[in-house]
Amino acid sequence: PSPVTMGKRGGAGTEYKDKPAEEKKDGTVVKSFQRMPTQLLHEWSQNQKRPKPQYSGVRPYERGWCRFKVTVPDAKDASKNLEFEPNRDAETPFSGREDAALVALLKLCPTRPSSENCP
Repeated sequence: PSPVTMGKRGGAGTEYKDKPAEEKKDGTVVKSFQRMPTQLLHEWSQNQKRPKPQYSGVRPYERGWCRFKVTVPDAKDASKNLEFEPNRDAETPFSGREDAALVALLKLCPTRPSSENCP
């Protein structure tokens, strides 16, 4: 009989290459171990078995800027939905969503060290 071939495994002495840094739409550079606040909030929602967060535009304080609020819905009771809104405007819609997600993360997981994981 022919020997069973195993997939390539990383044994002793195997070197793993780190992925290069990725640049996002607004110019933010994200290293391989970092994740954007929107992604972290999405992962938190999945861990808590909640539906995915919803972002909606809110009237900005200044013209030409934008602001978003994030709603983390409850699976069963709409009165238990969590809403978070930053108190400052953002230059782009992309950064506005990230700001809203960061505010939500800081409230929902105050002990989580977000400065290590976020760019």
